[in-house]
Amino acid sequence: MPLLTDIETHLGTVGPFVGGSTTFTVRRNFIPDTPDAVIALIEFPAGPAERAMGASIGAPVRERAGLQVTTRSDQGNYDDARTVAEAVHQELDFLAATLSGRRYFVQAMHPPALKEQDRNKRWLLEANYVVFKERG
Repeated sequence: MPLLTDIETHLGTVGPFVGGSTTFTVRRNFIPDTPDAVIALIEFPAGPAERAMGASIGAPVRERAGLQVTTRSDQGNYDDARTVAEAVHQELDFLAATLSGRRYFVQAMHPPALKEQDRNKRWLLEANYVVFKERG
């Protein structure tokens, strides 16, 4: 399965993620206008695949991808966005797991940080990760 689907499924098994009385919805590939309380998973390039070394350079053994996790709260509710961003970060940073039959290792590039407040007064926090996915 694709990276974002695997991560979304994994978060679904350890969630739901709740800030205050609001349950946050996980979405892939973009940040939708609605619902307000959302965890968006966005993939970006993070570097070349790792290759096996020996007498000659072998086939790639691990892919390297970037994962951006953006957490957005209801209008004006920074604390809920922060609480959920930290909970997701606790789950993903140094995650070593088999998802959909493939080994993953996830490492944070930084902890969740304030990105912005959008035009609808919703707070967005963001954390970026490097994800190693074994080829099989």
